[in-house]
Amino acid sequence: MTTPLYLHLFMAIFDGKAAEPIAGVPVLFKHYVETIFKGREGLKRDIGEVIGHLMGDPATALVLDPSRQQRCSLALEETSTI
Repeated sequence: MTTPLYLHLFMAIFDGKAAEPIAGVPVLFKHYVETIFKGREGLKRDIGEVIGHLMGDPATALVLDPSRQQRCSLALEETSTI
């Protein structure tokens, strides 16, 4: 564990309980996400809805009004030319 983020995740997952072997970074993140979801039954569903919305049309995701939609569209155009 030479990366501070990985060490933090490991410590957050196994805080107060016996550590088990972790077979790589993806498994570490999976355990961390599962730890976050414990005791928060609605969180996984809500995150799924937000991700689904964002994947549907990223240009208009979470846009509240037409002027904000226009600003988001302009920002997307500007970043696509970088």
